Amino acid sequence: MNRTSSHQLRHVAVPSNRGGRGRWAASGRQEPRRGYLYVSVLMTASIVAVAGLTAISVAHLELRTAEQSNDWAEARSLARAAVEDGTLKLSLNDMWRSEYSNDQEYPETPMTLGRGEFSWKLVDPDGDLADDDSDAVELIGIGRVGKSVVAESVKLYPTGQPLSCLEASFHCGGNITAGWTVNITTNQFVSSNGNITATQTGSSITGSAQAVGSIGGTVTGTSTTGISPRRMPGSSVADYYLSNGTWIAISQLPTLLGTRSLTKVVLSPASNPYGGVNPEGIYVIDCQGQRLAISQLRVVGTIVLLNPGSGSSVSGSVRWDPAVTNYPALIVMGGIDLRYSEAVLDEVTQLTNFNPTGTPYEGAVDSDILDNYPSSINGLVYVSGDVNLPADAQNSALRGVLVAATSRCNSDINLTYRSTYHNHPPPGFASGNPMKIAPGSWRRTAVAP
Repeated sequence: MNRTSSHQLRHVAVPSNRGGRGRWAASGRQEPRRGYLYVSVLMTASIVAVAGLTAISVAHLELRTAEQSNDWAEARSLARAAVEDGTLKLSLNDMWRSEYSNDQEYPETPMTLGRGEFSWKLVDPDGDLADDDSDAVELIGIGRVGKSVVAESVKLYPTGQPLSCLEASFHCGGNITAGWTVNITTNQFVSSNGNITATQTGSSITGSAQAVGSIGGTVTGTSTTGISPRRMPGSSVADYYLSNGTWIAISQLPTLLGTRSLTKVVLSPASNPYGGVNPEGIYVIDCQGQRLAISQLRVVGTIVLLNPGSGSSVSGSVRWDPAVTNYPALIVMGGIDLRYSEAVLDEVTQLTNFNPTGTPYEGAVDSDILDNYPSSINGLVYVSGDVNLPADAQNSALRGVLVAATSRCNSDINLTYRSTYHNHPPPGFASGNPMKIAPGSWRRTAVAP
């Protein structure tokens, strides 16, 4: 029997996988653990699932955002359609002021269009649409799509019949009385919803006169009494100009002896030393009860004064023309003294160039201070309170129309009538249809859903 020699191969025991130990292969490397592989696969699957859910949520959010954006855009279009619909309906209906109510939506059943609906409403600042057909109104168009609500508004002003006050060179809601040695000269006629009197020593009216009441004294032209009262502007007369004007803060104007001063400047569509320019040359000053002295300046535009203090005035030499032919030159919501003279506005004396680049005079501009200009206000002047012609040596000239609630005439004035304002009444000086959208008044506004 053969014995196994010492150099023969020996049997080598290989540890089993029992007890959680790894099994050793003949190569000596450990095999991957099956539990780790399972966990890895499970985690990968979870990440993929979460990423998928996130993508779905983001997609849903983007879809809702897109839908809301589309709703808003469509609601805005409907709001604009509502404005156009309301404007058209008013212009085709002369009785709209009595048929519609203030701040109420129309039509009562909103108009359906596309995926949404629209309506509109009218707002009169005094709360009464029917009290004055010369009032401007705000028209608000409302568009609704889903949960989106958009409102846009415009100002509408009457462009129908001119107010009858524009027929006279000077019309006063009260009496006109020429003081001692005062001469009121007109190439048209002066008119009063009260009485006209020129009975004091040396006083006269050179031209014709018309009055609701009596006319007494020296009138060189015809005298007509018992006329129907001429119509004055309503409370919204300045609304267009306030909405479209460039505001100048009263605090920007220099003060001399307690009086704010607007002097030695050029105001025009191209010139405003106090801030931005206005393309229509409309400048608004809220005097806040302070006295304002306007003098020695050139204006190509419309100045609106709010709340002027007692004694506020236009004095010295002025050259004043509207930038838009039929617009007013001056609107005063309050009282004003007119004591400017016919003496020329002289650049040398005032050390000011009054025809700079952008504001030509008779087509010419320059950079010198060698020119002079005839002094007058050329345009429509409206004063909601008292217009005072103080007793002084000044002889004012106005070429256009002067309209005031009350008057005190203690110095001469030369009035040259211009029919432009009656033939083409500016915003605030007409009544009735058609209603026209005021340029620059279109804006987005808030409205209850």
